[in-house]
Amino acid sequence: MWEELKTEDNETYYYNSETNETRWILPEGATIKPKEVVESKWEEYETADGQKYYYNESTGETTWDKPKELEEQETQEKPKEVESEIEKQLKDKPVIVNGLMKDIKDDGSGEDFLKLLKDNNVDSTWSFQKVMETFIDKPDYWSIKSSIRRKQLYEEYLITKFQEELSNKSLLIETFKKNFTTQLENLKSRGSLNQDTRWITIKKILIEEENPIFKTSMMSDLELAGLYYEYTDKLKQDNQEMIRTKKDQALTELKNYLNNNSNLVMNSKTWELFYNHLINDSRFKSNHHFNILTKLDILKLYESELYPNLIKNLNSKITNLMKQNYTFDRIARAKFKKLLGALEITIDTEFKDILPKIENEDAFIELCGRSGSTPLELFLDISKNPASESKKRPLEDPIDTNDTKKSKTSLNY
Repeated sequence: MWEELKTEDNETYYYNSETNETRWILPEGATIKPKEVVESKWEEYETADGQKYYYNESTGETTWDKPKELEEQETQEKPKEVESEIEKQLKDKPVIVNGLMKDIKDDGSGEDFLKLLKDNNVDSTWSFQKVMETFIDKPDYWSIKSSIRRKQLYEEYLITKFQEELSNKSLLIETFKKNFTTQLENLKSRGSLNQDTRWITIKKILIEEENPIFKTSMMSDLELAGLYYEYTDKLKQDNQEMIRTKKDQALTELKNYLNNNSNLVMNSKTWELFYNHLINDSRFKSNHHFNILTKLDILKLYESELYPNLIKNLNSKITNLMKQNYTFDRIARAKFKKLLGALEITIDTEFKDILPKIENEDAFIELCGRSGSTPLELFLDISKNPASESKKRPLEDPIDTNDTKKSKTSLNY
């Protein structure tokens, strides 16, 4: 069943009280709940200086002028008093005071009942239902026999308390904000409010529950809506911060996991391959902390840390290989020069003359294809200066003896 309601701008919208949904357009096949006739309930009150004003508990309106409805209401028969089930059960039972049975007489003044409210710091956050549940076993509660009169005194007490607090407006506003937030927290704990709930929904709940903080508020609906959306904005910020914290923790945990299982990254040539390997990884799937991470979160981690680390590791390996090759190149040149030194080479000797003698030698084969000087270039250096070579001049690129010994096995391929 959907109710047809109006916004402050007189726009029609629809509300479903069972699901708390609101829609601008009535769902197909939905039924509109017949509008209930709400009885206008105006009450007369007085300020501290004796000035009369009027409050409508059904609509939350306050006015200085006596409403026509109240004038008509006063001419009608006084409504029959309705008591709650709890009151019906306890009304005729004597109240226990200090272990003794005692009958409480109704003095009609309500002083004991008002003192009970004041001594227990009852304020606008207390509904009458809460007052009844809290004090129904207290003697002073039953000092007023009429439930209607009791509720009237409770409401007058709240008005008086509010007027007393008006002397310090800033404190009053801060107190109201604190109490209003407490009521919103209660709705949130009940599951009636979340960060996306609209003010119009909460307002309807407060009206239906006759929430005292809403009924006694002197703030406009616009101001209340502003306070409400400040509260929900804070909920959104807290929720985003919680999600951000959980994501940071999950990303740190994922980074550590991948650092210990680098094959997931190393064996993936592309981002898509890496992501597919990751989401199918059994340990990744079993870790519920990773459920909060989106594909975009993992991509950002891949781009900012995983991929750069992959490139860094590859470059490090390449550098180490280049250093090893440089050492092996020098060793190969030294061995080839030693091989040439064992041959008779003159200025007229050509490379083709010695090639048949050296082509099957390991020193020649190991030098072929390496970086640096080729076998031909090393041969030309010696053939152009045979005299100086015969004097046993030091070889270029001195070789560490230990490097030479270590390279013997690695170069036999």
